[in-house]
Amino acid sequence: VKVKDVFRTDCKDDAIVNARLEYIFGKIEILTVLKVFPRHQKPARAKHANGQLKTDISLIYKLKYKSNDDPWSIIPSLLKTGMFEYAEPSFKFELLYTPNDPQILDLYFLDTINAYEAWDVTKGDTNVVIGISDTGFDIDHPDLVDNVKYNYLDPINGVDDDNDGFVDNYRGWDLGEGDEDPSAGSNKHGVFVAGVAGASTDNGNQLAGVGFKCKLLPIKITDATGVLTGTYGSIVYAADHGCSVVNCSWGSPNSWSQLGQDVVKYATVDNNCLVVASAGNSNNSDKWYPASFSWVLSVGGTDTLNQKWVRNATDGSSFNEEVDIVAPSMSIMRLNNGGGTLGGARGTSFSSPMVAGAAAIVKSKFPHYSAIQVMEQLKATANDLSGIPFNSTYENFMGEGLLDMYRAVTDSSNPGFYMDGMVFTDLQDGLFTDGEVIYIYGTLFNALEASSSVSKMTISTISPFIELIDSTRIIGVIPSKSSVITNGIPFSFRIKAGTPANTLVDFKIVFEDLTYDTKQMISTTLNVDYISTSINDLSFTIGASGKLGYNTIGDQSQGVGLKISGGETVLYQMGLLAAVDGVKSSFVLDNDWEKNEELSYVYPGIESSLDISTSFKDEPASNSIGLTLKQKTLVWDDSDKRKFLIIEYNVINTSGAPITDLNLGIFSDWDINNYNNNIAVYDSTIKTGYSYEPAGNYVGVHILSN
Repeated sequence: VKVKDVFRTDCKDDAIVNARLEYIFGKIEILTVLKVFPRHQKPARAKHANGQLKTDISLIYKLKYKSNDDPWSIIPSLLKTGMFEYAEPSFKFELLYTPNDPQILDLYFLDTINAYEAWDVTKGDTNVVIGISDTGFDIDHPDLVDNVKYNYLDPINGVDDDNDGFVDNYRGWDLGEGDEDPSAGSNKHGVFVAGVAGASTDNGNQLAGVGFKCKLLPIKITDATGVLTGTYGSIVYAADHGCSVVNCSWGSPNSWSQLGQDVVKYATVDNNCLVVASAGNSNNSDKWYPASFSWVLSVGGTDTLNQKWVRNATDGSSFNEEVDIVAPSMSIMRLNNGGGTLGGARGTSFSSPMVAGAAAIVKSKFPHYSAIQVMEQLKATANDLSGIPFNSTYENFMGEGLLDMYRAVTDSSNPGFYMDGMVFTDLQDGLFTDGEVIYIYGTLFNALEASSSVSKMTISTISPFIELIDSTRIIGVIPSKSSVITNGIPFSFRIKAGTPANTLVDFKIVFEDLTYDTKQMISTTLNVDYISTSINDLSFTIGASGKLGYNTIGDQSQGVGLKISGGETVLYQMGLLAAVDGVKSSFVLDNDWEKNEELSYVYPGIESSLDISTSFKDEPASNSIGLTLKQKTLVWDDSDKRKFLIIEYNVINTSGAPITDLNLGIFSDWDINNYNNNIAVYDSTIKTGYSYEPAGNYVGVHILSN
């Protein structure tokens, strides 16, 4: 869970002290509440010098509980407290390699990726460190011992000499078991990976690591049973301990999480520690994480013929638009735990540390490069493999091509384009529905060399619900390490009629300049069954089934709540409540209402500036009253009507019998700044229920009818 900043004073290293949580914690039999990154503080500044937002990881907690409740069943209760930005399961991860019988016992891949030529340019820098996030390390292996990054500021003496929170982390750390010994146990995977990335080279002993002279920081992530428990924590550890690169030859399919995205952005963008990760071994288009997050260099695998690695239907390199680059992943000779070597193996677990080693070599050659620049340089200099017939099936799914270390350290002629801060807008009411034209723009960064006058960007999608209008835009010259906002040259598209509700559409942006090209994926949701309006001083969301403020229960992912003049939301949840006889009730927060008609709107409106209509019924209620409601929302942008909106209900009895003593109302859970200071009042004289702070800010619902 990530606690909202407004509750920072409730947060201790081993507790979140707040009355809202006591009942939930008691019900699930909470065992521990621990800050994941207790030594981290809120960033002193919200943005980097180039305008990108920083990532605050200081209020992330891990909860362990005793009950058998599924995490997904607990999450809504946690979110309903209003205290958390997000609450997510802690996903299980797996290692991304498959053991194999011995095959060709040589390092053919060094020729394939042009490592020898690159080493003629630079053999790496001992000050450049690759974090090895894996199952452990062989500290005494004769081909690894000289490449370990030792922490001379914290020798093994039982004291945290460097005051970093880790006692005696002289040669890395064991996050899985919380001690100073990152040695591998029965699972040798981490030793294999470390050897590919950084076995001592030119030492007359066994293998050669891609990173040559670059150092390795061992970070063990498995607990005593072999479960990968220290995954995302290892990325933060690497970033905080001076690594320029961290290799992650592990992952989990279709497991996007905000925690993971926060962590990799913290490493790559905020701390110049490039996260390199295996794309997966499922031989399908599933997205693996962390590889498929933004700000991660996702590495797919090839065979000995530079074809996409495929062994059978379920064993082979994963392929999708999120893959950035590929490298050999078959017949890989490995260092063995305890000394010696093992024969060939396969998996993107091995292509990933090749790229991590190459990233360290690039950083050695260009020490002023940021992590993003290193990533863009590797992508810009990769060799296109689309000319190989076998790869035609996987066009666009093998990233920018095959790793070429020599080009990466010698070719500095390319720009390095990427976009951030993406905006989708219709330039009017913010409602994306059938027939509308939507514009896309953002901040376009050039991480590398100045672009030429012919540079351009093109957007595409395979969605059948999109008609592209302005799909190609000329970028022109953007100086090195500069950025521009593209609102003057936005992309545009029209939403086709018949687009289903809540349709997620993926777009691909391709950047081109002479022989350079790269891509980036973005997405948005169209025809959502809720409308968020901000045409006056209030930003507010209307749901299709009686929900107000947000279109989900206990989850603020769909909607804006209620924002006043662009501030933070003052609403946690709101919706319609009906009751009769003290027995039957239909409550929006129990999901007792369902959509009866599609939500629609008229803009400019007939009765107001924006007229929104929907209809819903209480059939899902366990003890249904038998109601259908037609709801009309009126919003004005006139100068004298900017601080309110009106909702009108037409209540229809569809039960088949008379209904008497019907009670109908709006349930409102207001959170104005710090909700602990809120006071709630109902004034029967003016028929208004409202909440306010002693300082005077207030918000409420007023009854207009009798």
